[in-house]
Amino acid sequence: ATGPPSSSSSSYSSQGVSARAIRHQPWSNWAQTQTCTPRLTYYPSSLAQLQEIFRIANSNNEPVKLFGSGHSPNDCACTTGHMVSLDRMSSLLHVHRQEKTVVVEAGIRLRQLNEILPRYHLALSNLGSIAEQSIAGAIATGTHGTGQRYGILATCIVALKLLSPDGTVWDCSPENNQDVFLAALCSMGSLGIIFEVTIQCETVYRLHAVEEPLPLELVLKHLPSLIESSDHFRFWWFPHTEMALGWSANRTQMRSQPVQPSTTKQLLASAERHSLEALLYVSKKAPSMVPWINRAWQHFKFNKRREVVDWSHKVFTFDCLFKQRVNEWSIPVENTVPALKDLKFFIEHEQLNVHFPVEVRFVKGDDIFLSPCYGRDSCYIGVIMYRPYGGQVDYRRYFAGYERIMARHGGRPHWAKAFGWRRSELSEAYPKWEQFQAVLRRLDPHRRMSNSFLERVLYQPISEEPPRPDLSLVAKL
Repeated sequence: ATGPPSSSSSSYSSQGVSARAIRHQPWSNWAQTQTCTPRLTYYPSSLAQLQEIFRIANSNNEPVKLFGSGHSPNDCACTTGHMVSLDRMSSLLHVHRQEKTVVVEAGIRLRQLNEILPRYHLALSNLGSIAEQSIAGAIATGTHGTGQRYGILATCIVALKLLSPDGTVWDCSPENNQDVFLAALCSMGSLGIIFEVTIQCETVYRLHAVEEPLPLELVLKHLPSLIESSDHFRFWWFPHTEMALGWSANRTQMRSQPVQPSTTKQLLASAERHSLEALLYVSKKAPSMVPWINRAWQHFKFNKRREVVDWSHKVFTFDCLFKQRVNEWSIPVENTVPALKDLKFFIEHEQLNVHFPVEVRFVKGDDIFLSPCYGRDSCYIGVIMYRPYGGQVDYRRYFAGYERIMARHGGRPHWAKAFGWRRSELSEAYPKWEQFQAVLRRLDPHRRMSNSFLERVLYQPISEEPPRPDLSLVAKL
């Protein structure tokens, strides 16, 4: 992601409100799989400046998109119009100790929350594999961790404030504007700009995590009991092997026993990382090396039991190595075993040389309109193809077959990933699709938040849209 504007940026103002902007600043996501050059890039620091940005965009009939850390591999943040960062709207506003809730500006990064919350004896109940995302981006795309009693991160949001493109502020919660609330909690930035959220936290806690190699057959045979036996369970399967790496974590009163590698071990880990990237790079010319690489890394790197006790946010997250292509879908949890068996058969039958790992996580169902976990406890299965030294890699055949398998097992794609489904397939997968569309038409009838991603996956063709409501009748807050 790009940094804040310099003194050479332009200034657009109205009624004393200044919205600083940079002209034609190139942007790319973290994996460098998506790029765009917006006409203007803004770094606002107040609600008034956000409203001014919409006024400018509306007067020019141009689109507006938010961007955060850029960790989504798809083009959900891209635009040629007005691009907005909330990096300057990232403050902690209020702490309600008794309720264990915090009110924050939506540009705050998860890693910042992880640093701030322990000062108030609080912590987030769950996290994904990384903590670089803004809270706005994390909830907009359905970011999740693992744990069959824990939903996607958006389920921890108990209230939010959203600015719709017409300048209206919507104060939303389960008790107030409930339909907008349930739509906004996973809306891919389509309804406007979420600029403030209230997060339900819990008392700060440590996790005791155990990581151990297990035969894949054993994991699949005992999967229900493995899921139930811990607060958070996930596993990684190494394609081209019969082995998996199980990971379970439970809240504990034990003292912290963090992993503190020596200088020698740190140097060795760095050498391993560079060796893996170099081998994967060579394997682009000799793909038959990939099964050997997978087997070697599983055998030498992930061959023994490891334990750690530490504060929760230090246990949940880990290094995702280097740039990559990823795809991930949610399926009903009861379909986990047959889906993985189908994926394994597909890889072997088609003689595909695919990178490790296949990651498998478990998430509680919810009632958020476009959550991939809507109405069902879910399993997320994620696949990966690394891009050593940022180069290209052959992934399309693997991902296409994977998507067919996920779809056959009731799948819904992760909104932040690059997937092949379009609106016609997605609308059939979500029982609350029409309810979301009704909120979308009400809050952004002129598609000010549009971009190529939303055109593919969300918007109805103009000719198919029902008549737009009389917005003068909509109550403004």
